[in-house]
Amino acid sequence: MTIGEHIKELRRKNDLTQEKLADFLCVSCQAVSKWECGVSSPDLSLIGPLTRLLHVSADELLGLSDSGADERRCGLEAAYEKSCTSGELQERYQLACTAVSEYPGDMKYLCWLADCEHFLAQEYKEDAEYRSWLERSARKYATVIESTEDKDLLRSAIAGIVMSLSLLNRQEEALKYAALYPEPMAGLDKREVMNWVLSGQEKEKNQQGLIDDRLSDLLRALSAKSGEYTGILDSRRAIRDILRIMIPDENYLVYHDFLFIGRIDEARALTGLGRFGEAVEALRAARFHAEQFDRMTAAQNRIHRYTAPLLNLNEVDADSLLRTDTGTRMDSFYSWLKCKWFEPLRGHSDFDALAEG
Repeated sequence: MTIGEHIKELRRKNDLTQEKLADFLCVSCQAVSKWECGVSSPDLSLIGPLTRLLHVSADELLGLSDSGADERRCGLEAAYEKSCTSGELQERYQLACTAVSEYPGDMKYLCWLADCEHFLAQEYKEDAEYRSWLERSARKYATVIESTEDKDLLRSAIAGIVMSLSLLNRQEEALKYAALYPEPMAGLDKREVMNWVLSGQEKEKNQQGLIDDRLSDLLRALSAKSGEYTGILDSRRAIRDILRIMIPDENYLVYHDFLFIGRIDEARALTGLGRFGEAVEALRAARFHAEQFDRMTAAQNRIHRYTAPLLNLNEVDADSLLRTDTGTRMDSFYSWLKCKWFEPLRGHSDFDALAEG
């Protein structure tokens, strides 16, 4: 049997069309047809990806050795995870490209690449480039959604495509994908189930973890509130009020980030309403929260613990926080001040003093 005949047999066994095989390998459909007809053979660089895509050993396909594949996967995944906490987005993108190239058809790696392209879009100021990166990410997310049965991966891909399509103003498509998002099974998560069997301090720690999770969910929902300026102000002030109740000693740790972004949003709304003095005060508060967050992440001690009674068994590992860039929150603060939203504040001494550092 020729390699082309074997590819054809294995392609059918894996329920792949010539078009789908070509898409996964980033080659033309005509190229796949020529392999299977014996007119030509795959490039040597495609042999390894073919063995993985068709779920056979290299020995079965061409007599090549496939030893070390598991070690390679582990190495790629460890490097990718590290890049998620270091903020090295370009490095993460290159790792995702490598993983997709070496393991075509692996939907986890394709979702990695879609995530990277979505975040990279934010770095481009030209509308054409911005939209191009978002379009690329949306196409890859769509492929993952069509091809995976893994519920966690499906959730990630649906969330990604909804964000990408929304930013592209393709709201109807985004809504269709959002409707596909899987509901949580029985409305319970792991911490709630663990509460049934734990006792003592272990149960208290688990319950505090559940409170922390639910608090973050609520604050994210409030942070997403958009629309009229008054609605933005109400939702962001609610964030502050809730955190004052939950963390009365103001040792906010990670929640400084919610307060930082919330205060930026308040300043934007207040500027739009012409309340310039209040807007500058909100920006001053945003700067404070950015400084506090940076102080936590830069501290030599990487593990931090809340001190408020409802959360005092919860810890924050500064090395585990997801990042999409290598800058600090103060870098983000100064970047926000350059946005067109705050153009009406330029020339006001208090605002200019903040912008100058």
